[in-house]
Amino acid sequence: MQTDTNKDIELKRLSGDENYYNRVFKKTEKIVSVIFYILSETKSTKGTEMHVQSIKDRALKTHELSLETLSLQPHEVKDGLLKFQYGLLALESTLRIAQMAGVIPRDIFTLLAEQLDAVMRYTNNHFLHSDT
Repeated sequence: MQTDTNKDIELKRLSGDENYYNRVFKKTEKIVSVIFYILSETKSTKGTEMHVQSIKDRALKTHELSLETLSLQPHEVKDGLLKFQYGLLALESTLRIAQMAGVIPRDIFTLLAEQLDAVMRYTNNHFLHSDT
């Protein structure tokens, strides 16, 4: 009698988690898209140039970090999500500085900060603190 010792190994990645994909990845993608739209409508002057470029760089980096989370191996998830969250915090901080410098209106900053916070909280509550 022959037994089949080949077993399929199933790796659960965040890309396969519909809630993560929709509530974290796609939401982050939308936030970054809105940021680029806002920046495209922002009048460029010597005073705003540095802030705009800094925001663009942070937004792109945050999007890249979000993309990276989709392919994390199960043992990499916690560190990868923490790195992604640091990217979210850096983006929010850069937006806050630009808002204080008068580059981004306060109401727009508040909206973006609330959305970034929602992604952060969802990630914390459903993916980082679920095993503790």
